[in-house]
Amino acid sequence: MEHENKVALLNRSDDKVALLNRSDDKVALLNRSNDKVALFNRSDDKVALLNRSNDKVALLNRSDDKVALLNRSEDKRDVRRETDVSEDTRDRRKRRHERQTYVKTKET
Repeated sequence: MEHENKVALLNRSDDKVALLNRSDDKVALLNRSNDKVALFNRSDDKVALLNRSNDKVALLNRSDDKVALLNRSEDKRDVRRETDVSEDTRDRRKRRHERQTYVKTKET
């Protein structure tokens, strides 16, 4: 067991470690005095999720803003489609649409 350097559960006062793998230097969950780390990889020095004193991570808070930005980019694409078309093309489309609606109303 000691050569694997794994601790399944460690509870000292307020410090909790859910999973500690020292051979891989990964901590899946670390909770010390209300500081939470969802994923910590010491070899890469990356923290995927950090929540301190009930502050939310920017990605979680701003997900709605990102959706809004995506929606705006779709709106821009629609505007671009309309502005890229020449006036002649727009006129032809308009006349074709009018002819089609005239034929439809004439049939009924």
